[in-house]
Amino acid sequence: MAEEVEPKEAAPAAAAAPTQASAASGAKPAKKSNTCMIIVIIVLVLLVLAGVIGFFAYRYVKNKVNDVVDTATTSKVDTSTTTTTDSTNSDQEVKNNYNNTSAVSPTSDMGKTYSAEIEGILKPIFGGAKLTEWMDLNDGNTMGFLVPRKIASTDFATLETAFVNKGYSKDANYTTSDEMSLYFSNSSVQILLGCVSGEAVVRATVSNKSE
Repeated sequence: MAEEVEPKEAAPAAAAAPTQASAASGAKPAKKSNTCMIIVIIVLVLLVLAGVIGFFAYRYVKNKVNDVVDTATTSKVDTSTTTTTDSTNSDQEVKNNYNNTSAVSPTSDMGKTYSAEIEGILKPIFGGAKLTEWMDLNDGNTMGFLVPRKIASTDFATLETAFVNKGYSKDANYTTSDEMSLYFSNSSVQILLGCVSGEAVVRATVSNKSE
C-alpha cells in the first residue's frame, strides 16, 4: 500500500521558480534606464537654469559698470569750472578773464580765515589773486584762486618757499615738471596746494589736522 504515494507532483512548482526569477532580473535594466533618464533631465534643467541666471547676472553687472562709468564721466565734467584757463589762451586773454571774473565770499570760519591767508600769499607772486571757487566740506574747505597770469613751473618753488615762510611745514611734495602738488600743515590744519603750469588757477584743500 505504501507504493501508491506519488511525491513527484511537487516538481512543477519548483520549476516555476526560475521563471519568476528571470522575470524579476529582466525588470532591473528598465528601472535603471528610467533612473538615468531622470538624472539626465535634472542635469539639463540645471544647465538651463545656470545659463539663464548667468545671462541675467551678466546683464546686471554690465548695467552697473555702465552706471559707474557714466557717473564718473559726469562727475569729471561737473568739476570743471569756467575759472580754469586753457593753456593755449594768450596772456591778455588770461588777464581779461581775471578782470571779468567776480570773487566769491566763503561763509564758514575756516573758509574766511584761510582763503584770506592763502590769497595774501598768492598776490605778491602772481600780481593778484581772487577766490572764485569755494565749497564747505564736512571736515574742511576746497578753494580755487584765479590769478591774472599763467602759472610757470618756476612758480612752484616760489610757492613752496612762501608757505614755509608763513609758518607752514612741508609734509609731502608730489610735484612734476608741469604740475605742482604740495602738502603743508601747521598746528591746526593741513593744506593740499595744487596748480598746473600754463593755467591760471591755484587750488587748495584745507582740512582740520588729524590727531
